[in-house]
Amino acid sequence: MEPSEPGTGLDDRDRALERILSEDGFRLWRRRSQQFDSTPTVSDTPAQQDELGRAAFAEALARRIRAMRAGEPDAPLLIHLHGPWGSGKTSILNFMRDVLAERHKPFPGEGGDAVAEEPFLTVDFNAWQYQHVNPPWWPLLGAVSSQVFRSLIAQGDVLRAFGLVLRRFLFKIWTVNSLKLLAGPVAILIGAILVGWALKESPGTEFLKDLKSLAGAIGIVGGLFAACVTFFGVLFPKPEEAAARYVGGRNDPLLRLQRHIERFVKRLSVPVVILVDDLDRCDSEFVVRFLEGVQTLFRAAPIVFVVAADRKWVHRSFERVYEDFTPSVAEPGKPLGFLFLEKTFQMSVAVPPLRREDQEQYLRVMLGLAPAGEQAREKEKQEDARESVGQFATEGDIVRSVGEQSADVRSAFARAAVVRLAAPDVELQVTRHRLAKFGPLLEPNPRAMKRLVMAYGMNQATDLLLEQFTDLDKLALWTILSMRWPILAEWLEAHPEDIARLEMGPDSGDEEGVATGAVEIDKLFRTAEVRDVLRGRVRDRTDPSRMIEVVPGGLDHNTLTALSGRASTR
Repeated sequence: MEPSEPGTGLDDRDRALERILSEDGFRLWRRRSQQFDSTPTVSDTPAQQDELGRAAFAEALARRIRAMRAGEPDAPLLIHLHGPWGSGKTSILNFMRDVLAERHKPFPGEGGDAVAEEPFLTVDFNAWQYQHVNPPWWPLLGAVSSQVFRSLIAQGDVLRAFGLVLRRFLFKIWTVNSLKLLAGPVAILIGAILVGWALKESPGTEFLKDLKSLAGAIGIVGGLFAACVTFFGVLFPKPEEAAARYVGGRNDPLLRLQRHIERFVKRLSVPVVILVDDLDRCDSEFVVRFLEGVQTLFRAAPIVFVVAADRKWVHRSFERVYEDFTPSVAEPGKPLGFLFLEKTFQMSVAVPPLRREDQEQYLRVMLGLAPAGEQAREKEKQEDARESVGQFATEGDIVRSVGEQSADVRSAFARAAVVRLAAPDVELQVTRHRLAKFGPLLEPNPRAMKRLVMAYGMNQATDLLLEQFTDLDKLALWTILSMRWPILAEWLEAHPEDIARLEMGPDSGDEEGVATGAVEIDKLFRTAEVRDVLRGRVRDRTDPSRMIEVVPGGLDHNTLTALSGRASTR
């Protein structure tokens, strides 16, 4: 293409279009082409405005956190928000912070005593910035202390802010090693004072008197200088120095620190949530030691942790650090890394993938191609949808209200429904009327049903945001499968056609597995518990020899195909 003529800004393409188009049409083309030529650079920073429907998912998760905190106000809670790099974990953390930092806004008819209504004190912690510090949990304590101080100051509670910081300060420096470091300068200072006093008391000439005064002054100044340098080094050490000094200066540092943290948090008298980001940019040793430190030190402190990190990165970090234990500890469908994840986190939630329509809308906004006023109209749609969906009180009515909408408002209704379904009154109804029948398919431990309620709720949120409307009972089966055998769930996401393996029977002679090399998957398909979940059947309590089908057809090929490509939620 020929370059534009000097002074005209027109190239061959423009001159050809000028001959073809009307004057108004050519003017419109020039204006639009200049917009394309001057497309702005788009930042890759986490979103603060909700262009991709993340805010509804974040609010649903935040509401469930409030409900869980109200149910167990004195226990810690660790939640794993997982997804690959670039999937939007940090954006969800940002939206969660905004929701939790405000008072709870209930829907009409929602019981206020079922959630923690007061604002949470939120603490942000970027693990990657501190991966050079050992032990890894030490900078987390500093982040909590400093952000608590700023939050209390912002609220006008100056007295409590300085009181908490002073206790933390004294606790940090009051170690045997700190006293040893201060002993030297103090001894120098005392010695200088004594020398000066001795010289003053002894007779001598004028020169000797001057020497006495000079020696006394030098001794005092030198002692004061050495004391100040050491004193400030003790009070304001580098993070790695402070950590080493604390751990090495006490007989049982972790127990003492655990008690200090418990008292520190309880004095706040407000719920605390710590949002941990970028752990999946740290090396394996740091990841494992950090999570182990959190489990150990905060086990008695009523703090909510939300850790955003790629699941594969975290579970492989555990497998690398504890490689020697893999052969004896791993279970079928649950490698060693997944077992550690299960022990570490009470809940695990996957970042939902994006709809193509949301991606296209986001691109239009970023390129400045969205019609004027479109964002304002979208906000109005969401407010109207929230008011409409808020009138429904059952899961079935809420989900149907989304499916009945026209295409132009269905997305807004889906986002409103995701938030409404997270309300305690609806969640209780879902637990009783939908999930209770799946109890026999869960692992026999007290936390299994709580995990199912949370995981099912967030899986349903993803399903609605994608407007897939998966059969809810089949979605519950899929959730149980993802919780109990995450490797098999990932396999079926990638190979939904392999569900046909169920028809071959548990005793078929095929030893090659579902696909080449998938021996472990083959073993899982032969397991009675796995087959019962996939088929959606439970054993009759009155007649153990009889199986009852609680989900007709179980997980079929069509359902798995619809779920294919979606990150599973354990």
